[in-house]
Amino acid sequence: MENENKQPITGHANFAILEHAINFVTAHGAFKVVFVAFVMLVLSLVGYLILNPDKVFKALFDYQQRVHVESIQKRMAQSAVITSLVDDLRKQCGGVRAAVVEFHNGRSNTAGLSFNFAAMTYESVRDGYPSIYEDFAEFSIDRFTFIPQICKTGYWSGTLQDMGNTDKAFAHKIAVGGAHWLAIVPLYGKNVELGIMWISFAEGDKYDERQVYQMLTKYAAKVTPHIDNELN
Repeated sequence: MENENKQPITGHANFAILEHAINFVTAHGAFKVVFVAFVMLVLSLVGYLILNPDKVFKALFDYQQRVHVESIQKRMAQSAVITSLVDDLRKQCGGVRAAVVEFHNGRSNTAGLSFNFAAMTYESVRDGYPSIYEDFAEFSIDRFTFIPQICKTGYWSGTLQDMGNTDKAFAHKIAVGGAHWLAIVPLYGKNVELGIMWISFAEGDKYDERQVYQMLTKYAAKVTPHIDNELN
């Protein structure tokens, strides 16, 4: 009979715990309570890191490997598209060479920071003309005054002699590939300039400068998102 008269105490116990919690918050303030809980959480995390260093480093290593693999796969997918676009630009315009030079910070592109180095990453060359890919494999932008100028003006076209009046070093670097006249545009990303793209013609080639400008800007607009996607 005693058991039949006993009432469950679960509800009363929960109410008592809630009442104590409310009294504690009222006495010490909500901010202090949250702060103490945050400190306890941080201390618990630090304790876990100290007691389980192997697991932490393994998780970090696995994450870095996964990011690296995803980055390579992403780059390969984008590269195939860009290569096709650069090749198509050259063939459509009938140029000797179409090329893309990307800016970077030594190890990797980092959107939002100024770029100090550059390297040619894509090149399409007409049969019978030498590649200058290796000549542009890695160089400092500071060596050439012409590149920052292009990024400011947005477009440039002319002969190598015209270019030499501004930057003899850069004109000489391009002249190795047999160029006579060329047009260049910068590749503007979401935050910074990503590089430059150009198409060049040999002496005696026929071309319409207006058409070249339209085609170059058109293909630059197609290439830029793919390079920008490699960074994000």
